[in-house]
Amino acid sequence: MSAPFENNAIDGEDERGSLNHGTVQIKLGYLLLMANKNLSVISELSLDISQYDLSKYKLGASEELKPDVCAYLKPPVIPDLVIEILSPRQSVSYLIRKINAFFELGTKSCWLVNPSQQIITVYSLPNQRESFN
Repeated sequence: MSAPFENNAIDGEDERGSLNHGTVQIKLGYLLLMANKNLSVISELSLDISQYDLSKYKLGASEELKPDVCAYLKPPVIPDLVIEILSPRQSVSYLIRKINAFFELGTKSCWLVNPSQQIITVYSLPNQRESFN
């Protein structure tokens, strides 16, 4: 992930969205459902984090976190899988902090998708990852 993303990026949620971001969300959700029909796949679901202190991640959120895509084997607790899609205006460091917060909540796997570089980084633990392109 190159420095230009970090230097000009928002350290938080990009509320503007984009055509590419939305398209990637839909395609990933569809592929997950095709791979495992037992999954519940949900886009932009607000997760209640009001019972947790996630302030150390500096996300600016105390009531809810909203993954781009989440997948459950047994909803509606904490997602088994969370997918975050890097928007052109977002900082990578923010999304990595958000991924770490999801792991603290009990998520088992997090994916960081970088559409512009066509890379998916799969995190199985906060510091254990593998990238695919």
